[in-house]
Amino acid sequence: MARKLIPVDCRYLDFEMALPFDLFNESGVLVLAQGGRLADQTRLARLLEMRLYCYDAGPEERERPPSLLLGDLAKRFVHVSAPGKRLNPREYVAISDELLDLMAAHPDMCTGMLLHLDVGSYSRRHALFVAALSYRVAEQMGVGRQARRTLIRAALTMNVASFSLQDNLAEVSRPLTGAEKTVLAHHPRRATELLAKAGVTDVDWLRAVLQHHENLDQSGYPYQVGAEALGLEARILRAVDVFAAMLSQRPTRLPYVPGHAVRVAFERERGHLDDAVMLILRRLLGKYPPGTLVKLANRETAVITRWFKSAETPKYVVSLMWPSGHPMQQPHARKTSHFGCGIREHTSLPLAGVKLDWPRIWAEG
Repeated sequence: MARKLIPVDCRYLDFEMALPFDLFNESGVLVLAQGGRLADQTRLARLLEMRLYCYDAGPEERERPPSLLLGDLAKRFVHVSAPGKRLNPREYVAISDELLDLMAAHPDMCTGMLLHLDVGSYSRRHALFVAALSYRVAEQMGVGRQARRTLIRAALTMNVASFSLQDNLAEVSRPLTGAEKTVLAHHPRRATELLAKAGVTDVDWLRAVLQHHENLDQSGYPYQVGAEALGLEARILRAVDVFAAMLSQRPTRLPYVPGHAVRVAFERERGHLDDAVMLILRRLLGKYPPGTLVKLANRETAVITRWFKSAETPKYVVSLMWPSGHPMQQPHARKTSHFGCGIREHTSLPLAGVKLDWPRIWAEG
């Protein structure tokens, strides 16, 4: 069956981005080929005045596993936030909206996969994971779709002024220098300024970025505002940011076990973070949230791919490493009630030397 041309929303085009598809005019004449780049803003302005089309995705493209779509989205996020690249809100909006749709349809996959996905940047993976987990918290709180959209946009941009520094710090284990402390102390304000300068006018988005390190007791930064001034989006981001940092593995540090992360956060952050958000995170994470790595009785390393109630042992896992520690070429779904497949303990990956195909692993699960 012949593929048909469908309209393209040109508002999200940017003269620096490589086109993900061929662009045609109303007569079906090719205007710009896939992979091409617009020469300048003048050419972009001309295209915005035209009605442009691309071919509808064929069945094979439409049926791509969502884990591969999420992997592609993560790569695009790393690209649009690369050092030296001009901050373009349209690119962040497009990625945020796609992640919003993926979260709505596949929340377990998004949350678990983004905890581990190797995107070549700790800070970008952290931002994606915070976005996914914030969505789950907001959903549990009954927050509407528009506020969840704002949360994702804020999570992906809250560290645009400190991505490079955070990547560097993730590679070392030493006290911060004075200059590094200064950059981190001012990065919420600087990120807000960069977004506003780039054309972001959404007050809720900007406020969430500005306040994402403020605490209820005025002990946060950059302005030490208290509970009365903090928006709900900032309260969610602040708490999720803390939990996400503890759950994420870095090159120099193993992650916290989920239950231990909850206990430490409640002891260390009580009075700083919103109690309602903390309680929801405790309920959401439980003992085996998606992305949790476990050792099975047969000594294979497996990952939890679905959300289970906090007191329930997962019924299914996906094994990804042999007892020898070598990655499996083909991940294997396991039923934990089967002989040798029961969960023995939590575990983590070696700090270096292991590369896993997370989109493929989640496609199996």
